[in-house]
Amino acid sequence: MQRILFVTDSLMAGGVERQLTELVTRLDRTRFEPVVVSLYGDRSGLRPHFSAQIQAMDIPLYILDLGWRATDKLAGLVKLLQLTRRLQPDIVQAFNYHSNLLLRLARPFFPYKMRLIGSVRGNYTPKQLLYERISQWTCFYIATNGPHLRQQLIDKAHIPSRKIIYIPNGVDVDYFAHFQDSTARDRIAPGAGRVFVSIGRISHEKRMHYLPEALGLLKNAGRLPGDLRLFIIGASDNSAMQQLLDESIARHALEATVKYCPETHDLAPYYYACDATILFSPAEGMPNVVLESLAASRPVVVSEGANLAGIIEHEKTGWIVPTGDIEQLAQALHRVIICSSDTLETMNANCLQRATDFSMSNMVAAYERLYERFD
Repeated sequence: MQRILFVTDSLMAGGVERQLTELVTRLDRTRFEPVVVSLYGDRSGLRPHFSAQIQAMDIPLYILDLGWRATDKLAGLVKLLQLTRRLQPDIVQAFNYHSNLLLRLARPFFPYKMRLIGSVRGNYTPKQLLYERISQWTCFYIATNGPHLRQQLIDKAHIPSRKIIYIPNGVDVDYFAHFQDSTARDRIAPGAGRVFVSIGRISHEKRMHYLPEALGLLKNAGRLPGDLRLFIIGASDNSAMQQLLDESIARHALEATVKYCPETHDLAPYYYACDATILFSPAEGMPNVVLESLAASRPVVVSEGANLAGIIEHEKTGWIVPTGDIEQLAQALHRVIICSSDTLETMNANCLQRATDFSMSNMVAAYERLYERFD
């Protein structure tokens, strides 16, 4: 049996953290023994949302609860070395950015038999790519969840292609496809005509304030129905971005149209209450919310930057909009508003079919095959 130490930045309610949780709780426990380490916790404001789900499966969990200072990172490095020497894992896998940094620094001090797997799950800056190039020798493999990310590492970080393993994110297709709640729309958006949902943190990366700006353009042009509703769902982790969102809603008098909801444990009713979802962030790896929307048979209005993995096909499973172009976003939202029921039904079927390419079982099986290379 292989003992695998998974190290993540946090267990907050985020896409990377959800993927980690699904992976470790679905691994074949007759062949793999997962252990999870989270660098950050309540002390840093990153509440360990998924900790209960992991512990419910009797998976050992260590939350180092580091702060943000450089001295905290040094303390984290020491704690990781102590854990690896005590637990003696066969494989150590970093799951996101800070865990990658610390584990690559720690790698020269690991027992020789341990194998490190790195991860890249988002678009990197030139500086970050340089670090990948310098430190890639510490990793036996680097797992990435987007074909464009794999190519970026080959072309710009000059990492050998044999070291980069592309494993797409997974989604629980059965759960979202068979979710039953006929009252969801009437309960969440009573009397609404068209309903949009956008799920993601209120952060610099997501640019949620662009959405009411686009609706404001439609309103000024007399093309915004009074019964349209937009639900923005996610934790707020950037006060400046929250202020921009609030100001945009107020400036266009959209208080009755745009509803902000803090994070929720149950997203499925919102998918089923809407006609389409929106993801207009400047860049994404392989966004979970897009996969979940497809599994719930809902098309996605997506920016080009958020669709670099090529999940959405224009006017088949959604609408692709130039990144950062609020006028084009407004036009795309209007196309959804005037879209016929027959067209939406056809797109709904296309969405579900596309989601089956990204089943959770496929993702877990791909990681298990990766780990078996070390047998």
